[in-house]
Amino acid sequence: MVDRAAMVQSRLKGSRDQSQRGLHGLNYSWVWVDPDFGFITALDSRKTAPRGNTWGYVEQPEFDAFSDSIRAEFDPAKQDQVVAEMHTRMVDECVWLRVVHDMDPRAMSLRVKGFMQAQNWIQDLTPVRMD
Repeated sequence: MVDRAAMVQSRLKGSRDQSQRGLHGLNYSWVWVDPDFGFITALDSRKTAPRGNTWGYVEQPEFDAFSDSIRAEFDPAKQDQVVAEMHTRMVDECVWLRVVHDMDPRAMSLRVKGFMQAQNWIQDLTPVRMD
Protein backbone atom coordinates (compact mmCIF):
# COMPACT_ATOMS: atom_id res chain seq x y z
CA MET A 1 0.00 0.00 0.00
CA VAL A 2 1.34 3.41 -0.98
CA ASP A 3 -0.16 6.87 -0.96
CA ARG A 4 -1.58 8.39 -4.13
CA ALA A 5 1.36 10.74 -4.71
CA ALA A 6 3.77 7.77 -4.68
CA MET A 7 1.49 5.92 -7.11
CA VAL A 8 1.48 8.89 -9.49
CA GLN A 9 5.28 8.96 -9.39
CA SER A 10 5.40 5.23 -10.17
CA ARG A 11 3.07 5.69 -13.13
CA LEU A 12 5.13 8.60 -14.46
CA LYS A 13 8.32 6.52 -14.32
CA GLY A 14 6.87 3.74 -16.47
CA SER A 15 7.22 0.00 -16.05
CA ARG A 16 10.76 -0.11 -17.48
CA ASP A 17 12.20 2.08 -14.74
CA GLN A 18 14.52 0.23 -12.34
CA SER A 19 12.28 1.18 -9.41
CA GLN A 20 9.40 -0.76 -10.99
CA ARG A 21 11.18 -4.14 -11.06
CA GLY A 22 8.84 -6.95 -10.08
CA LEU A 23 5.68 -4.91 -10.71
CA HIS A 24 3.25 -6.23 -13.30
CA GLY A 25 0.63 -3.52 -13.02
CA LEU A 26 -0.70 -0.65 -10.97
CA ASN A 27 -3.92 -0.61 -8.96
CA TYR A 28 -4.69 2.95 -9.84
CA SER A 29 -7.90 4.95 -10.02
CA TRP A 30 -8.38 6.47 -13.45
CA VAL A 31 -10.44 9.45 -14.50
CA TRP A 32 -11.82 9.71 -18.01
CA VAL A 33 -11.67 13.50 -18.22
CA ASP A 34 -11.37 13.71 -21.99
CA PRO A 35 -10.16 11.54 -24.89
CA ASP A 36 -6.61 12.84 -24.64
CA PHE A 37 -6.14 11.95 -20.98
CA GLY A 38 -8.42 8.93 -20.88
CA PHE A 39 -7.26 7.17 -24.02
CA ILE A 40 -4.46 8.83 -25.94
CA THR A 41 -1.92 9.40 -23.18
CA ALA A 42 -2.57 5.85 -21.99
CA LEU A 43 -2.37 4.03 -25.34
CA ASP A 44 -0.29 6.10 -27.77
CA SER A 45 3.21 4.58 -27.97
CA ARG A 46 4.63 8.10 -28.28
CA LYS A 47 3.23 8.83 -24.80
CA THR A 48 5.38 6.46 -22.78
CA ALA A 49 6.98 7.63 -19.56
CA PRO A 50 7.74 10.40 -18.86
CA ARG A 51 5.73 11.95 -21.74
CA GLY A 52 2.42 10.30 -20.90
CA ASN A 53 0.56 7.62 -19.03
CA THR A 54 1.53 4.53 -21.00
CA TRP A 55 3.03 2.87 -17.92
CA GLY A 56 3.11 -0.58 -19.51
CA TYR A 57 4.54 0.67 -22.81
CA VAL A 58 1.60 -0.26 -25.01
CA GLU A 59 3.08 -0.23 -28.50
CA GLN A 60 0.45 -0.97 -31.10
CA PRO A 61 0.40 1.04 -34.34
CA GLU A 62 -3.40 0.80 -34.42
CA PHE A 63 -3.68 2.77 -31.18
CA ASP A 64 -1.27 5.37 -32.52
CA ALA A 65 -3.47 5.74 -35.63
CA PHE A 66 -6.59 6.09 -33.48
CA SER A 67 -4.79 8.75 -31.40
CA ASP A 68 -3.88 10.70 -34.53
CA SER A 69 -7.46 10.47 -35.83
CA ILE A 70 -8.93 11.67 -32.52
CA ARG A 71 -6.58 14.67 -32.41
CA ALA A 72 -7.28 15.57 -36.05
CA GLU A 73 -11.09 15.35 -35.81
CA PHE A 74 -12.96 18.41 -34.60
CA ASP A 75 -16.52 17.28 -35.31
CA PRO A 76 -17.73 15.98 -31.91
CA ALA A 77 -19.88 13.19 -33.38
CA LYS A 78 -17.08 11.93 -35.61
CA GLN A 79 -14.56 12.18 -32.78
CA ASP A 80 -16.91 10.20 -30.53
CA GLN A 81 -17.04 7.48 -33.19
CA VAL A 82 -13.24 7.22 -33.33
CA VAL A 83 -13.03 7.16 -29.53
CA ALA A 84 -15.65 4.38 -29.48
CA GLU A 85 -13.63 2.38 -32.03
CA MET A 86 -10.46 2.87 -29.99
CA HIS A 87 -12.28 1.80 -26.83
CA THR A 88 -13.65 -1.31 -28.55
CA ARG A 89 -10.16 -2.26 -29.70
CA MET A 90 -8.80 -1.56 -26.21
CA VAL A 91 -11.36 -3.95 -24.72
CA ASP A 92 -10.77 -6.58 -27.42
CA GLU A 93 -7.02 -6.47 -26.79
CA CYS A 94 -7.47 -6.56 -22.98
CA VAL A 95 -5.02 -3.70 -22.66
CA TRP A 96 -6.13 -3.03 -19.10
CA LEU A 97 -7.69 -5.23 -16.48
CA ARG A 98 -10.37 -3.14 -14.83
CA VAL A 99 -10.91 -4.02 -11.21
CA VAL A 100 -13.35 -2.08 -9.08
CA HIS A 101 -13.48 -2.43 -5.33
CA ASP A 102 -16.88 -1.11 -4.32
CA MET A 103 -16.92 0.38 -0.83
CA ASP A 104 -20.22 2.24 -1.13
CA PRO A 105 -22.25 2.47 2.06
CA ARG A 106 -25.08 -0.01 2.53
CA ALA A 107 -28.18 0.17 4.72
CA MET A 108 -27.96 -2.47 7.42
CA SER A 109 -31.09 -1.88 9.46
CA LEU A 110 -34.78 -2.06 8.57
CA ARG A 111 -35.12 1.23 10.43
CA VAL A 112 -33.09 3.03 7.75
CA LYS A 113 -35.39 4.68 5.22
CA GLY A 114 -34.77 6.70 2.08
CA PHE A 115 -31.49 5.01 1.13
CA MET A 116 -31.13 4.45 -2.61
CA GLN A 117 -27.86 2.93 -3.85
CA ALA A 118 -26.12 5.28 -6.26
CA GLN A 119 -25.53 4.12 -9.82
CA ASN A 120 -22.35 6.19 -10.04
CA TRP A 121 -19.53 7.30 -7.75
CA ILE A 122 -21.54 9.90 -5.86
CA GLN A 123 -23.77 8.66 -3.04
CA ASP A 124 -26.52 11.06 -1.95
CA LEU A 125 -27.16 10.56 1.77
CA THR A 126 -29.48 13.56 2.17
CA PRO A 127 -32.76 11.55 1.98
CA VAL A 128 -31.61 8.94 4.53
CA ARG A 129 -33.41 8.87 7.85
CA MET A 130 -34.01 6.53 10.77
CA ASP A 131 -37.54 5.58 11.75
